[in-house]
Amino acid sequence: MNSIVIENNSDDLIEICDDKIINHYNEILKSKPNLVITVLDRGIFSANVVEKNKKSLTIKLYKALKSRNYNEIELLVGACRPQTAKKVINYALTLGVGKITFVKAQLSEKSYLSSKIYEKESLVSEFKKALGQSKIYFQTPKIELFDYIPYERYDENYKKSLLSLNGKLSFNKTYSSSKLVLAFGPERGWTEDEETKFLSYDFEPVKISNSILRLEQAVSHSLGQIELFNL
Repeated sequence: MNSIVIENNSDDLIEICDDKIINHYNEILKSKPNLVITVLDRGIFSANVVEKNKKSLTIKLYKALKSRNYNEIELLVGACRPQTAKKVINYALTLGVGKITFVKAQLSEKSYLSSKIYEKESLVSEFKKALGQSKIYFQTPKIELFDYIPYERYDENYKKSLLSLNGKLSFNKTYSSSKLVLAFGPERGWTEDEETKFLSYDFEPVKISNSILRLEQAVSHSLGQIELFNL
């Protein structure tokens, strides 16, 4: 974590009593008096430490730094192992994704969607880790869980893409400004029936590599390619 990330707070003078943050401040940031603070869903700020003891850290926010709102990108992801889902969330937030929908695919284990990682406390912990690395984004994404694939919710207002080894299209500039949904299969991939159903709902098959990538690799690789058109 390169900066300190705290939950939403409307005050400019903030007392932090989280042991992890205090240890990070002392051991990693070397007790520097000037800090960068990310306040979830509020912004990124320069801050000064005005008081410090073993149990708390009091900081004063004094300047809002340049930041970005999240992108109009939604990830539709086949339910996967909890550790993989954490990586997907981390990579997605670092690259500004605003929404992730995890769905029960035919080759997903049903138990994956009942994992404790989707509980609020666990999600906030993952949000902090990702946004602490970003230093650009501060908004938390919307996370949704479905026990089916909601094909029909993505109407003509979306640019719809299906990540597939059978795809021939590649990402281009049209993906940089559109309301976009990217469909990634679970760790064992989409079935042929699922791919056919996606195509019937006008999802375009996109191939990003000749290799069979891990799910989190495919997410990172795809978002990185799309981000190139926004630089």
